[in-house]
Amino acid sequence: MWTYARRGYSNVASGVASINALKSPAIRELQQLAGTDSQYSFPTPRQLKAHLDKYIIGQDHCKKVLSVAVFNHYIRVQDASNDSSSTLLGAPVLHKKSDTSVELEKSNILLFGPTGSGKTLAATTMARVLQVPIVIQDCTSLTQAGYVGEDVESCILKLLTKADFDVNLCQRGIVVLDELDKLAKPQVYAGTKDIGGEGVQQALLKLVEGTSVSVHAKKSNHMENTGLGGGTAEYTVDTSTILFIGMGAFTGLDKIIKKRLGRKKLSDVLSKAQPSDLEQYGLIPELVGRMPVFSSLKQLEVDDLERILMEPQNSIVRQYEYSFAKSGVRLAFTRTAVRKIAEKALKNGTGARGLRGVLEKVLLAANYECPGSGISFVLVDEEVMEMDEITPKYFARGEIFRFLEQVGKEDEQLRGMLSHEYGIPKLESIKN
Repeated sequence: MWTYARRGYSNVASGVASINALKSPAIRELQQLAGTDSQYSFPTPRQLKAHLDKYIIGQDHCKKVLSVAVFNHYIRVQDASNDSSSTLLGAPVLHKKSDTSVELEKSNILLFGPTGSGKTLAATTMARVLQVPIVIQDCTSLTQAGYVGEDVESCILKLLTKADFDVNLCQRGIVVLDELDKLAKPQVYAGTKDIGGEGVQQALLKLVEGTSVSVHAKKSNHMENTGLGGGTAEYTVDTSTILFIGMGAFTGLDKIIKKRLGRKKLSDVLSKAQPSDLEQYGLIPELVGRMPVFSSLKQLEVDDLERILMEPQNSIVRQYEYSFAKSGVRLAFTRTAVRKIAEKALKNGTGARGLRGVLEKVLLAANYECPGSGISFVLVDEEVMEMDEITPKYFARGEIFRFLEQVGKEDEQLRGMLSHEYGIPKLESIKN
């Protein structure tokens, strides 16, 4: 099983460290699977997708598109480096033009799909395996320069801060432009100004394509830059090697696609989107052109949500089990209860993002009652999920057999697993 220990960004930034030291544990383990003949110092698209598969259920096409795009982006970063022998994560980024006749152009990414379908998780998971800094910029808070709100360059300062003010590492980071669809050109009436729509899109163009941005930050003890005075330091960041990923639900885009295709009923509509559809939606052509790689994510169904609860390496159910274990309590969900939780989240229309909210309500009473009590086992089964006021079933330490019996009434497989966990070989002989 792979382990993904989080290490300091400064370890990644070191240009003098060995290649192995520059790679994250995930990268090294992925490459061990591929053998020692790999010509790249970072994971292949297939390896990147394999990592995403451990955390993200479904959305196979999107994961492939993202893996290929990220791979090609960092190939470009490495290719553009002054030192052809530099590795991906150790290469200097401020560079002169390559002497080769081929220059790889920048390709940013656009992901669109329903809320809670996994867009943000895909980007943050990718950043984690590459150990590069990432920021999620809410586009609804952006305004044109001179107006109240955040200007577009604020996301670069956030990324630099996330990189602990290491400019080289910042320039290899990822900026997620979340809610990008909210910048679609509005209907501007006479006498009004568009300060947060097309104007912000125009301001993003150079940033996304690649430009030098000067940002100022308050000085701290670890900063070595000489500032402009007044307790600030100035940094120049080249955005040409920063990967920008636009995201949004793009509600209503499906209608534009159906109208273009002349079909009212169409499955997986968003997967058939074209640049012209995005332009008609309200993105300016120049911005669409700077995000040539785009992919849609599907609406998650109840089966997907059920798998998300249980299967990923860092699944929500595992997180709650771990949290309760810290208080000496064994938390258990029957498969039927998990299904009910998934159905509630689907009904709420919040996708995977809503699963945690449902679980918080289900476990509110248990979270309140268990710490410091004599409770050793907590069970959430179908009966619990059908209560008007949900209260899980509690069992004291001496009631392990009754706990296992209750589990077995609904989920024999879970009972077997728990029996093995507690060293109880034959449950058939247990009497109430």
